[in-house]
Amino acid sequence: MVETIKIDKLQLRVEKHPNVAAADSLLKNVNILSVKGLHGSSRAIFAVGMYRKHPRTYLYILNDAETAGYFYHDVLQLIGPGDVMFFPSHIRGLQNTDSLMRQTRYCEQSYCAGCREKAAR
Repeated sequence: MVETIKIDKLQLRVEKHPNVAAADSLLKNVNILSVKGLHGSSRAIFAVGMYRKHPRTYLYILNDAETAGYFYHDVLQLIGPGDVMFFPSHIRGLQNTDSLMRQTRYCEQSYCAGCREKAAR
């Protein structure tokens, strides 16, 4: 017999997993953390677990546009579009100028907030 689990219950299990707690603890001491061994949607589930445990700005760099696209879609499905941005490796023409400016301002604000947070420690 196969037991099914809803995604929200799976997400709660992931958020309580010791590896998420360990990664969260490491991020208090380092700026860059490389996580290996995750495949497919487990990357997004882990990322969302981290975000929900310690909400702040995270930047994920994946190997290629296809993998990044799937990751982006999975994260959107888990937390919604309000807190997620996708930065393509290049910009095609100027049709994305407004989006690029919004993303740039967001990154600048997040970076400055991160600097203030570290200085306060």
